Amino acid sequence: MWIDIPPIEGTFCINIGDSLERWTNGIYKSTLHRVSNYTPKERYSIATFYDPNHWTVIEPLKSCVTEEHPQRFEPLCIGELKTFKLN
Repeated sequence: MWIDIPPIEGTFCINIGDSLERWTNGIYKSTLHRVSNYTPKERYSIATFYDPNHWTVIEPLKSCVTEEHPQRFEPLCIGELKTFKLN
């Protein structure tokens, strides 16, 4: 499902990736994303990617795991996560 994001002066729209979804225990969802401008105004898209070292362990932050929101993801290395996404 695609969601239209109307431009709001002075704001940014940020798409969340798989690592952040795991770190936040699913509180923030990874998004399949694309940028299209159907307005007559200029709109800019800047792709920036930040990846930890291949062996960095990705697991939910303790502050994002509670009784009401139990841990959803097992720890794994960022390299494993990238491998899963490619297959």
